[in-house]
Amino acid sequence: MNFREYVENAIRTESKFNVMTAGTVSPFLNDRLLHAAIWMQTEIWEIFEALFIKWKNWNVDLVNVREELWDVLWYFAILCDNLNYFDFEFGNEIIIKLENVNDYIFEINDLTINILDSVKKSLFYKKELNIELLKERLSKLFNLTESVITFLWGNIEKTAITNIEKLRARYPEKFSTEKAVNRDLETERNILETDK
Repeated sequence: MNFREYVENAIRTESKFNVMTAGTVSPFLNDRLLHAAIWMQTEIWEIFEALFIKWKNWNVDLVNVREELWDVLWYFAILCDNLNYFDFEFGNEIIIKLENVNDYIFEINDLTINILDSVKKSLFYKKELNIELLKERLSKLFNLTESVITFLWGNIEKTAITNIEKLRARYPEKFSTEKAVNRDLETERNILETDK
């Protein structure tokens, strides 16, 4: 069997699903949920890249790490809005120690993978989305992410405001694909650096 034959045989079992047009097993499943679950995981990769790949060269950019953690919470906000789930307050962080930061980042990764896996199984396998389990994972994700941000940068509410200021600089009115692609990284970085 050559690779082309393998592909032809493999795709025979592919779940072909269009999230925009297909009915789902949950009213919460839609393109916003899929968007947030996938991109949350890509932000985690950017945190790993900043912390563990650049760490080897002693070149960790903590401003970038904070930005990526807030990007995780930005997608988290989409998930919560989609689920109409707002039972969170800033200031409930878990006390952590420096030696535990990496463990928390890995646990945040595990939670985002589990959230993505739940969404995938519900969308593509028609498995019922366990909303209570999803909310439990979201609660843990919020607490861990808030704790890391608070530990590394202090006041969570102040850094939340800085994150929104960065987003307003990027999208003064609302999202646009043009502004997403052609970002003013210098302005965004300046905003982030004012809140070290």
